[in-house]
Amino acid sequence: MKAKNLLQLISLTTSLYMMSKDEKLMAKVSDMTKKGKDKLNDLYNDLTDNNEEELTEKILKKAVELKDEIETKIEETALKVYQKMKIANTNEIMNLQSQIEIVKKELALAEAKIINLETINK
Repeated sequence: MKAKNLLQLISLTTSLYMMSKDEKLMAKVSDMTKKGKDKLNDLYNDLTDNNEEELTEKILKKAVELKDEIETKIEETALKVYQKMKIANTNEIMNLQSQIEIVKKELALAEAKIINLETINK
């Protein structure tokens, strides 16, 4: 159990290090921070101007949009980190498995042909 936790910590640390070295990612995070500040200011203005029902609807709508956006960004970042660290992701593993199945079928066909040729030659 301790080795598993240590491996998870090392993996997390490596991921954070790779993300911190990604200048484009850091620029995006900075840009998102600025946009977030602007949106908070807009929200504050809405709080002072609109009624509670409209505000609640806007907040719920924005929360759903934000959740989807964050999930997309996390997936993109994880894929980039995996590619940089040369770690296979699920899609790559599935592709390799399908290629293995094709090779197995071709091998079985070749073995059948060899057996057929051997029986003909005897």
